[in-house]
Amino acid sequence: MLTVSGSMRKSEATPADGAADGAAAANGRGGGGAAETALSSFEERQFTQSFRFRRDVNVEAIKADYEHGVLCVRVPTKAPEALPQKRKIAIADK
Repeated sequence: MLTVSGSMRKSEATPADGAADGAAAANGRGGGGAAETALSSFEERQFTQSFRFRRDVNVEAIKADYEHGVLCVRVPTKAPEALPQKRKIAIADK
């Protein structure tokens, strides 16, 4: 079983009306003595997803990349000859 989990945290500050420099107000480095941030918001997201694999997955060769904001997980399978093969077993008569 493969479990993928992650989280994202984002905070945003909106400058108050009349703030001379929005970036300075958001960072708390404004020119005035009064508080210059009108609104602060925080957002946090978390996720967890589990995947159950088939028997033919090669768990030792799983690879993951983060490409252009997308998590890519490559799950290769074993060659057919590496899997247990069906066979008939004769039952001895006594």
